[in-house]
Order: sequence, then C-alpha cells, then structure tokens
Amino acid sequence: MKILLCVLCLFGSWSTSTMLQAAPEPQSRKVVFLLSQSNSMPMLELQRDRPTDGILKDMASELAAQLQRDVQFRVLPRKRLQAEIESGAADLYCYTNAGWLKGDMLWSEPLIRNHDVIVTRRDTVQPKAIQALKNQRVGTVLGYQYPELEKLLGPQFIRDDGLSEQQNLKKLLARRYDYLIMSELDFLYLFRQRELNKQLNQTTLRISSYDNACALSRHSTIKLAQLNAAIQRLKKNNRIQAIQLRYR
Repeated sequence: MKILLCVLCLFGSWSTSTMLQAAPEPQSRKVVFLLSQSNSMPMLELQRDRPTDGILKDMASELAAQLQRDVQFRVLPRKRLQAEIESGAADLYCYTNAGWLKGDMLWSEPLIRNHDVIVTRRDTVQPKAIQALKNQRVGTVLGYQYPELEKLLGPQFIRDDGLSEQQNLKKLLARRYDYLIMSELDFLYLFRQRELNKQLNQTTLRISSYDNACALSRHSTIKLAQLNAAIQRLKKNNRIQAIQLRYR
C-alpha cells in the first residue's frame, strides 16, 4: 500500500511539473513608450523624468488603450532612443520618422503632420526665404537633423545647438541669436502666452513639412498590423485631432 501511494505521489508531482513547464507564458500586457528628454510643451511636460502632460503622453495613452495594454514610459536622451528600440528594451517611439531615426525597426502609418518654422523676436525682421539665413547663427536642437537647410545652405548653415526648443527659446529672447527653428505646433502653443505674444513675431517662415509616425521594435509582441489598426481607429474617432486642439 505504501509503495502504491509513493508511486501515485511521484506520478502526481511529475504531472504537475510537466503541466507547469508546458503552460505557455502569458503575453505581456504592457507597452513601453520611449520619450525624448529634448521635448517640451505642448509635446511633453516632464517632472523628475516622468511625463505629466503633453500631446505625446496623451497620444501614447490613447494608443495603449486601443492596443488593450497598460502604458509604461521611459524617458531618455535622444541619442539613446535608437538603441533602445533596436534592442527590444522598449516597444514604441512615436513622433519621429525614418529620416530622423535610422536603424532596424518597423514603421507605422503617419500619426501627426507637423511643420518646422523660423521664429524671430519682434525687433528682428522676419526672413522671407531660407537664403536669408546664410551665415546666420540659428537655434537648433542637439541631435536633430534639418535636411532642407543643410541642402540649401550647405556650410553656410550655422547651427547653435541646445538641448531643447524651450532652452533655445530662452537663448533667442536673451539675444544669443536672432533665428530659431521650432515646430509649428510648439510655436502655436507658446504664442498664446501673453508674455511671449509681446516678444515674438506672429508670422513665421515655414521651412519644412513632415509626417511623424511610430517606430516599432522588431522584438515587440505588438504586430505592425495591430499598431496601424489602432492608429486608424484614433483617426476615425478624431481622437488625434482632439488631442492636438487641446494644446492650441
């Protein structure tokens, strides 16, 4: 009898162990979004490297909801973003495009269309053409590429790099230079502030237009078709437009 009980116990232990080993691991229910430290409002507000507000935070939360996953954020310097996506340490980096972020990754359909503009103070004549920027110091963001200016101005395109557009705006107002490259979404958000409204020219020179998408890691459990379907639903429900209007 004792022998039979031991055999049954051994069989039960083996069966349980086999079942545990054979059971498939549950799919991760989170999606990790990368955010760049160089972003500022209206795109992103950070407190102690944690997103608290902004278009990118809201957009990521909406996409995560469509993907039925919990959202998780990682805030990093721009130069580290590509490696994080390629290694699979994060799933998505949105508000970028293949012209800016090189590497082995998948690309979603366009998410947001934006424009780069030249911003000036009220005491500066607003340029009417890119050629007017030849040999002029221009406020730029470290790590960002400006192919239109590089192509048209060549070595006469003189960059003055800062860590963010917000930092560069302070340098513009301090008269460190007279011209600043800023995204149109950022400018429209900032210009509604009364203090800046008095200091900046209302008109800008548009120098480029571009579509921003999401870079998807090849190691992600999220499929590109799932991501594109989520973006399409947000567009159909006007959620992307609603988010942008909130910050204008």
